[in-house]
Amino acid sequence: MFFFIASLIMLFMAVFSARILFNKKRYLIYGLLMFVAMYLAVAARILIAKSGFNHLLTTLSWIGYFTVGVVSILFCASVIQVAVNIFGYVVSKSSSRFSPARRHFLSKTMGSAMSLAVVPVSGYGFYRAVGDPVIKTIEIKKNGLNAAIDGFKIVQLTDIHVGPTIGAGKVRRIVEMTNTLSPDIVVITGDLVDGAAKYIADYITPLNNLQSKYGTYFVTGNHEYYSGASAWLRKIRELGIKVLDNSNEIIPHNGANLLLAGIPDIHADRFGYERYDPAKAKQTESPYDFSVILSHRPEIAREVAEHGYDLQLSGHTHGGQYFPWTYVIYLFHEFVKGLYEINNMSLYVSKGTAYWGPPLRIGAEPEITEIVLRHS
Repeated sequence: MFFFIASLIMLFMAVFSARILFNKKRYLIYGLLMFVAMYLAVAARILIAKSGFNHLLTTLSWIGYFTVGVVSILFCASVIQVAVNIFGYVVSKSSSRFSPARRHFLSKTMGSAMSLAVVPVSGYGFYRAVGDPVIKTIEIKKNGLNAAIDGFKIVQLTDIHVGPTIGAGKVRRIVEMTNTLSPDIVVITGDLVDGAAKYIADYITPLNNLQSKYGTYFVTGNHEYYSGASAWLRKIRELGIKVLDNSNEIIPHNGANLLLAGIPDIHADRFGYERYDPAKAKQTESPYDFSVILSHRPEIAREVAEHGYDLQLSGHTHGGQYFPWTYVIYLFHEFVKGLYEINNMSLYVSKGTAYWGPPLRIGAEPEITEIVLRHS
């Protein structure tokens, strides 16, 4: 059902964009060609699920996902042009100086300009997506922070989505960049993978080279459950990464203690796993000076804050990933990217370390986040 609905949406987007932006006599041919190119992503995903990865399916995935991204941008340009046409029609009815011929010329020129602009914009977005993520440093300031924890460094990775177009090479480069930061701990806040472990488990093997003072910690995102969470959790543990599943670990540092807790994705129970429980994740008899919780999705931050955490680290949103979704996403998410303050808790939402689906990043660059705890 999902693929059927997705197919109908892609067909509509492709034909609508072609009808508005291209030669009216041949728009159906252009639209169907774009749809076929987009559908390669769907077809490749179905075949990969049945037979695993190979070079042909990987190539089809690249072509299909990139086309999905380009067509979605074209679709938005088409919607803008339609809105301009409607506005021009209304104006032409009230002013004789704005004739239908002039309106048609401006509309045609605008459509051509937007269509041509998609090429360099998509090229830039592709470059930002497949290139290195930026290193973003965030200071979390808290009154009364134990001086022993001041300067404690957490490096957050999230939403890498290892799968059809993201392999071991990308993971290896992320590990290299992370290690240059000399973190106290590394945390991975979900959506590490996007495919079955039996086919691509080796893609995440470079993670065993992550270097930090106290280790690497992981919580699940929604895509772990789509991809077979049990097998992935076994593989992740084999790499020496500690999985926090409604649990915590006390990290002693310079005579002080940091509580690091983690919860599974908020829809884990839909797949037969334990439901997320911030209260249970915080249970300990050990004293601590600062508490951090890892939660893939940021939308439960207000609930989490009620349990007295000092800091929540999340991902999931990708910051919208590329224009215009970098703005549309605010219609669906309260917490999209960056630092928020909720009661006495700080929330940081990363834009993600790689990408999902279309290899495009426009207006929301991928990041490796260096989080430094500071006394304010």
